Amino acid sequence: MSKRMYRRRRAFALGTTALLIFVFLAGAYVYPGFLARSEVPEVPPTGELPGVEDPSTPVVPPEKEDPKPEPVPFVHPKVRGIYVSAWIASTPSLLDPLLQWVEDTVLNAVVIDVKDDYGKIPWRTEVPWALQYGAFDTRLRNIDALMVRLAEAEIYPIARLVAFKDSSMAEARPELAVRTTSGAIWRDRTGAAWLDPHNWRSWQYLIDVAKEAASKGFKEIQFDYVRFPSDGNLSIIRYPHATGASRVEVIAAFLAEARSQLEPLGVKVSADIFGLVTSLTTNDMGIGQMLEDIYDVIEVVCPMVYPEHYALGTYGIPDPDKEPYLTVLRSLTYAKERLEAHPNADKVIMRPWLQDFTLRHTYGVAEIQAQIKAVYDAGFEEWLLWDPRCRYTKDAISTLPPR
Repeated sequence: MSKRMYRRRRAFALGTTALLIFVFLAGAYVYPGFLARSEVPEVPPTGELPGVEDPSTPVVPPEKEDPKPEPVPFVHPKVRGIYVSAWIASTPSLLDPLLQWVEDTVLNAVVIDVKDDYGKIPWRTEVPWALQYGAFDTRLRNIDALMVRLAEAEIYPIARLVAFKDSSMAEARPELAVRTTSGAIWRDRTGAAWLDPHNWRSWQYLIDVAKEAASKGFKEIQFDYVRFPSDGNLSIIRYPHATGASRVEVIAAFLAEARSQLEPLGVKVSADIFGLVTSLTTNDMGIGQMLEDIYDVIEVVCPMVYPEHYALGTYGIPDPDKEPYLTVLRSLTYAKERLEAHPNADKVIMRPWLQDFTLRHTYGVAEIQAQIKAVYDAGFEEWLLWDPRCRYTKDAISTLPPR
């Protein structure tokens, strides 16, 4: 063999050996198990396949998580409540004794101002118009803490929202206001300006305030002054946005719209009405409140059957203020009789406001308990007490038996 041929064979053998070593090392790098025999799974001694349970082993179902409790739906109570002004609600030394009194008696609800007689919201609001025009103050800085406290005490919170009587917004947005025939802002006997009830922009503003109150935790929105003006120089009054709808139609339409927007939020809608509305069947007293029409659209009606507010001789009673039981009984009996055939008679709650203040005849324990007895005797179960100063005759309630 020549040296040239020997070198060629030797080079070929070395090259082949190097190639085999390269392939072997590359396989070990890509797949480490190529070198590790111990990583090949052993066949179990029982002959079972890996990952397959022994059929003789009892099957134990996995533990199930405890089901989450269903939320408890809010149950509307049989309301027996008192009015609490925003000033009182913001003053612990005055509020605490009232709330303790509520907890210790048959009372279970409070009605708190969320928009007062001047149109002011008592906390820093986020309602755009109210924020823009300063229709708020900060009396009720503790609103969120207060709502938590009421919830913990199971006290039913009702928001009192003064509707169309609203000097703050009527002056800030004159195009929304009731006007005089000369074009000026009309004012009632007390000097207050009013929003035009015909104007849907006024409606939406009020509903927006109600929505904010609902977001705070109020379970019911109670519209007060949900009517047309009743005093002052009515001969010069003009409603710039009147469309030809009657006063009764306007008030009912507003309440229906309020309910349609608030009901999805889980709150009830109620309305304060004049006491005589329960018995007058032929006219709306010029304010747009007719009992049947209001029953058509909302859930709670609150007639203000304060005996002092009735004229001498009303219901055949020489002095209604001197006869609290008879005055309240006759007012509510008229309402019950005229609504017996109404399709919502069993759905709408009649919850009268009762008098706990003195203007002419002194009102004390006997007079207040007489009004409450009249409510029950007329066939109703709910009532509210009104004193603008929130200085209630506590013994009148503390001595009532549970019901």
